[in-house]
Amino acid sequence: MRTTAGYFFMDKSKYNKPALSSDEIFNLIESKNIQIHDRSLATLYLKTVSYHRLSAYLDCLINNHNENSPPSFEDACQIYQFDRKLRLLINDALERIEIAFRTSLSDTMSCLHSPHWYLDASLFKNKEKHQFFITQVDAACRTSHEPQIKEYYKRYDEPPYPPSWLVFENLSFGVCINVFGNIKKLGEKKLICHLFQEHPTTMESWLSSLRYMRNLCAHHSRVWNRWFVICPALSFLFNKKFDKERTCYAQLIVLDRLLKIIAPENDWKSHLKKLMKSFKRLPYQEMGFSIDWESDTFWHK
Repeated sequence: MRTTAGYFFMDKSKYNKPALSSDEIFNLIESKNIQIHDRSLATLYLKTVSYHRLSAYLDCLINNHNENSPPSFEDACQIYQFDRKLRLLINDALERIEIAFRTSLSDTMSCLHSPHWYLDASLFKNKEKHQFFITQVDAACRTSHEPQIKEYYKRYDEPPYPPSWLVFENLSFGVCINVFGNIKKLGEKKLICHLFQEHPTTMESWLSSLRYMRNLCAHHSRVWNRWFVICPALSFLFNKKFDKERTCYAQLIVLDRLLKIIAPENDWKSHLKKLMKSFKRLPYQEMGFSIDWESDTFWHK
């Protein structure tokens, strides 16, 4: 069907697919030439994880299986467990980076201006975005159960909101990133980024990709072989064109690079390598690594 705007859309129909029982799902899986060796384990996974969530891992097996070694449902469960543990490891890095960013943003601007710098619209490029941000601050403070914020309102009438270091602990990572992006003076943004030893333009790109990754992890979504729609700018780190920016590999490079700066003695990368070694049959090239992934330069930088 063609619309008046000239676009083509498929004719839609009513959704009428029924919900399937475990046995019906098993039949569906086996019709795709995927073996099920342990039905009790498979039943448990269907009840606690769901076929919908596992289907992405099953599809990976179908697309990458060796004819001499037919894929199994248990293989999909192994990939699921790897992805789950990878998300936990990524979250560990994200936590430290997010806290460091919040701290640098709040402390730098508070020392340059005042503890309530974020209320000053003249410090920001876009006044409408700043006004919307203030409504977010208001909502966060009104609904907060943090003792420090409650204590502020018991003791003070002005300013209407607590100092920066209290407020920014109660705002989402995404809101903090938006505030950083709206700061008017490049010099101030450079001071905030000095902790990470990166230019503000690079940090904005990286923070946006990490926010996306954080949301994926928070919703327990697949990350290991995802094609990321929001990706970090990394070409400047390589002598040749970098063509893996939309892979998990690119996200891991950013996490590792920032962690090395804010936590020099961290052993995060060694935990990542240990995790990958424990799942030897995974096609790690789908993450963006080379087939001989242990020789990748990622481990030696």
